[in-house]
Amino acid sequence: MSRYIIFQPDGEPMAYTCIHEGAEFAAAAAQAVPSGVPYWEVDKSLLDHMFANYGQFRGSWKLEPAKLGQPTGMGGGNDQYLASVGA
Repeated sequence: MSRYIIFQPDGEPMAYTCIHEGAEFAAAAAQAVPSGVPYWEVDKSLLDHMFANYGQFRGSWKLEPAKLGQPTGMGGGNDQYLASVGA
C-alpha cells in the first residue's frame, strides 16, 4: 500500500509525494523532503479532499501544522539521502 507525505518549504506551496510499497519510508522521505522541513504522513483521503476543495492549483493549498499534530519527521534533503546510501 502506498503512503503519502505532505510538506511545505518556507515561501513555497504545499507539496506532497507518494512513497510506494516496498520503498524504505524514512530514506524515501529524506530524499523527497528538503533538509530541515517537517513532513507529515497522511491518508490519501486528505489529498482527495484538497483536490476537491482547491483543485489542482497547489498554490492555494495550505498546510495547517496545528491540525496535523507532531510531524512524522524532518526532511534530510538529497545530500543526506545520498550519504545514507554511500553515494
